[in-house]
Amino acid sequence: TSIASKRSAFFNTNKPATTITSTFSNSKLTTTISPSTNYVSPYGNSAYRPRDAISYTKPTTTASSMYLSPLLTSTKPLTTKPLSQSSSFTPAIKPPTQTLTLPQKSLSASAVQVKSNLKPGYAVIFNTVDFADKTRFDKRDGSDYDAKLIKETLLKYKLNVDTKKNPTVNNIKDTIRKLTTKNFKNYSCLVIVILSHGSANDSIAATDGVYNLNEVILYPILDIPTLKDKPKIFIIQACKGDLVPGEYKTDAYTTRGPPTEILKCYSTFEGYVSYRTDSGSPFVQALCDEIKLKGDNTNIEQLMKNAIATVKTKTGSKQVPSMTTTLTKPFVFGDYV
Repeated sequence: TSIASKRSAFFNTNKPATTITSTFSNSKLTTTISPSTNYVSPYGNSAYRPRDAISYTKPTTTASSMYLSPLLTSTKPLTTKPLSQSSSFTPAIKPPTQTLTLPQKSLSASAVQVKSNLKPGYAVIFNTVDFADKTRFDKRDGSDYDAKLIKETLLKYKLNVDTKKNPTVNNIKDTIRKLTTKNFKNYSCLVIVILSHGSANDSIAATDGVYNLNEVILYPILDIPTLKDKPKIFIIQACKGDLVPGEYKTDAYTTRGPPTEILKCYSTFEGYVSYRTDSGSPFVQALCDEIKLKGDNTNIEQLMKNAIATVKTKTGSKQVPSMTTTLTKPFVFGDYV
């Protein structure tokens, strides 16, 4: 088979035309370009172009069968997954993760108590029932019930409890003096309980006389270095009025520590009487009930507030307990058991 074509668009009209002949032989396609001697480029001057012979291997299959057939025979129907399965997708490159750590303010050892290293507190109960001057002070029937109830309540939280019954003024001073030499480093708090007659300005009756709560007990305790940043809790069941002390002397305390971390729980308000029955006092019973029921996770100030409300309700507002506090941190008995 021969194919001849004449092309004159790219050659001079004065020269013989170029003939391109293609022949199939033995499965080969032979193309001959002849006989032009001068090739004229449309972009420049004429140039000599020799005769070329180009051979091509005859394709055994058509282009359509070569490229389209695999697509037609191997194509599979498209399958889709519901959106609920998209969670199984795992990206080839996982985004980097980073943990953010916020700086924490460090607190000094004096500002925070290390609970795991502290024992339950230490407590002293001064229970005065009988008095030498019977013309001024009647017997405090029912006080033993209060002392027993308070001790049981504090022992529930494993406090070390020391009870002093009918102490004299010197007995009280000696007890406090010994406390000032004691190391409270491993204790969580100090609790002082006073059950006696009392009057205004923190005047308290001992078996043989009258002393001032602040001068004899509170101020010396403030000087104990190992109690500096620990709660010092005072529970006083005594009147704060109608008792006018006769001869009253006390050693002036010239050096006093700062009144920090103090809680004074009074059975009544300044200038008012405090009630007591043969079976105990409303204030002690209410406070002990609160500590027993909620002392595991409620701070002492809240317990005292609850006791105030209870006594006020039970006595028809005839007796309203009060408290004075300089505590800066909540104290919970249950934290140290």
